[in-house]
Amino acid sequence: MTGKSYRNAGCITQQGIKNLTDEEAELDLSGALYAYDPQDDPTDNCFRAGGDLWRVMTEDKRALLIENTARNIEPVSDNIKYRHAVHCHWADEAYGRRITEAMGLDMAKVEESRHKVSNTKSVSKTLAILSTFDETAPMQRTSDIAMKLDMNVSTVSRHLNTMLDWGFLERDDFTGFYYPGLEIVALAGAALQNNDVFRHAFPELQRLSYKYDVHGHMGIPRKTEVAHLISSSSERTMELFIPMGHRQPMYCSAMGRVLLAYMAPAKAEDILKNSNLQKRAFCLLLHDMQFYLQYIKHQFTL
Repeated sequence: MTGKSYRNAGCITQQGIKNLTDEEAELDLSGALYAYDPQDDPTDNCFRAGGDLWRVMTEDKRALLIENTARNIEPVSDNIKYRHAVHCHWADEAYGRRITEAMGLDMAKVEESRHKVSNTKSVSKTLAILSTFDETAPMQRTSDIAMKLDMNVSTVSRHLNTMLDWGFLERDDFTGFYYPGLEIVALAGAALQNNDVFRHAFPELQRLSYKYDVHGHMGIPRKTEVAHLISSSSERTMELFIPMGHRQPMYCSAMGRVLLAYMAPAKAEDILKNSNLQKRAFCLLLHDMQFYLQYIKHQFTL
């Protein structure tokens, strides 16, 4: 494969900066061309290259780097100095320690900031990645998640591998898709067993389902949606099963409308205003909703 490429280059002269267009030499390429996927390299991060360079530098070059950095960074504020020291620590322990000493910073403060920032960012990214899995996207590739969160692919890959090791995610080796693992199910079970609403409502919902031969649902409000926690069937209503965790907008589901009807009017109105109102089968306009909620409340009171 051969090809040409052109670029705009800037030339700095005593008269100033001028732009020019030059033609690069033709490149003769052969063999397969492929995109590097870093998902199998959990050590890939934006500080590794700096650490690798530090470790191959001779001592005189290291001393020169430390001296030049400490001198040139002197005018900046302390928070910038501490941030730089933390980044150097992430690249290499010895590099971080020496630059901290050269800048006259408190080593204990640097260590505290290093672990605090690292842990907080790591947990936030892990939770953000987990939150991308839902009913519309139960299985995803590394690139899918990176695009959703606008994160580096290698960063997403590193977090995915960690959750894979802990059992919170599983991976289809044939397709490369990730999906929630059994540890998520175990956590959900623990959460439900410690939820008073679930423990008290479950036997009552089962009793009502069998007594009236209906399918019973129980959910809780979650921002502008209702999240289903229990779905209880009688012998003839199995086809109406709704999976645990399924979410629907309050304004467009029977359970959600009941919840809205018994809320304080101001709170219900706030939820409706913050909902992304879309027509889903039979659905009322916002100005009709308050009247309809009062109607529901009246029907249940009779």
